[in-house]
Amino acid sequence: MQKGSTLPCFAMYGEQTAHHLRDRFQPTLTHSLIGEYVDRLIDTSLGSNWTRLYDSVRFFFFSVFLLREK
Repeated sequence: MQKGSTLPCFAMYGEQTAHHLRDRFQPTLTHSLIGEYVDRLIDTSLGSNWTRLYDSVRFFFFSVFLLREK
């Protein structure tokens, strides 16, 4: 995907982008560990101010709102 790509993230920062994607998607995790990893990602994002900001932007600009349990 990276080699010869015209996507700006690969064209300018190819190896760095590939490293960040590998770090994010964790291709070496076993099937049983993937669930734990995804749960941690979700738990982290639920308490994030960036997540709240992103949800607010989507709501105001795109009328998209996700209902959350409080």
